[in-house]
Amino acid sequence: MKQFTILVIDDDFFYRQMLSLSFEEYQILLADGGRQGLEIALQEPCPDLILLDILMPDVDGYEVLVKLKENPLTKNIPVIFLTSIDSQDDETTGLKMGAVDYISKPINIKLLKLRVNLQFELLESKFKLEQARDEAQRANQIKSLFLANMSHELRTPMHGIMGFLNIGLNNPERLSQEKAIRYFGHIKTCSQRLLLLINDLLDLAKLEAGKMNIVASQSSLETIAESCIAEQQARLTEANKKVIFLADSLSGDGRFDPLKIGQVITNFLSNAIKFTPDGENIDCLIANSELDNKPAILFSMRDYGQGIPTGECELIFNDFIQSSETTIGASGGTGLGLAISKHIINAHCGQVWAENHPEGGAIFRFLIPQEQVSDDEH
Repeated sequence: MKQFTILVIDDDFFYRQMLSLSFEEYQILLADGGRQGLEIALQEPCPDLILLDILMPDVDGYEVLVKLKENPLTKNIPVIFLTSIDSQDDETTGLKMGAVDYISKPINIKLLKLRVNLQFELLESKFKLEQARDEAQRANQIKSLFLANMSHELRTPMHGIMGFLNIGLNNPERLSQEKAIRYFGHIKTCSQRLLLLINDLLDLAKLEAGKMNIVASQSSLETIAESCIAEQQARLTEANKKVIFLADSLSGDGRFDPLKIGQVITNFLSNAIKFTPDGENIDCLIANSELDNKPAILFSMRDYGQGIPTGECELIFNDFIQSSETTIGASGGTGLGLAISKHIINAHCGQVWAENHPEGGAIFRFLIPQEQVSDDEH
């Protein structure tokens, strides 16, 4: 909770000192008259609340309040009148002018503290609502931008499929066997990319709807990782890259969903292949660990690329957000791999994170309990 600032505007030295001592847990600003109070109120950062006397020789409290309400910088600052004028008419006037409260002198400090704290609670609630609104707006903007980019990515392979089909259908008599094989190869590549895009979107939709089905079984994380690496061997060989695989003895065996965890490892590996320079290795480690004082399995994959930009280690796991160093479709995917991985690890009651290695490159890790509850126990 932030430290709030209170501006006390009162020509009575005794009240200024008493209020300053009574609210020492807050930052206190003191003004001995209306003119000085207005000058202080307009200095940024503005006070969070103003305790305002009405009867002052230079500028009275009513005029101060009018000027505060006229200025966009100060119009929303809550003002509590503290005055020796004790009449319902004056109280009504003050509240109609925009004061949030009206307390007569001599002041009951306990009552004043309650009312001041109430105003600060309202301010805190307002601040949280504004934060939530801003975050929702940012999320909508990010999602809209992502969907705009995604619509382009979906059209690209579809245009490729339609284009090669039209060439073949419009000139079948001039289509040699060699050209037909080449066109079918392009159509297959475009179809595979389109399927990958659609599958990622469908996966995320299921995950966001809470419809992930974890089918836990006794499995070996080492075996799953070796299978994922074998599937990517063609990409690795083409780029002259190799995965250095290390596993603790008797590590990696546990009860989890092998298909879902394999999807996470594949996402990590695809990411590492994309960012590791040609000729460099990728490090993969499986080790025993603990999570919430229970046996767990740690999986780590390190690339030797340029690392994750400052401040993005957590953001890259959020839905619809990518690293500023990559673009949608750069590797034939949606950029949703890390977000989907986070959902999968969360469903396993685990943790997933990324960090930069001090000597260069990035490390992606997940930690899952060795034992998962069964579907019947979910």
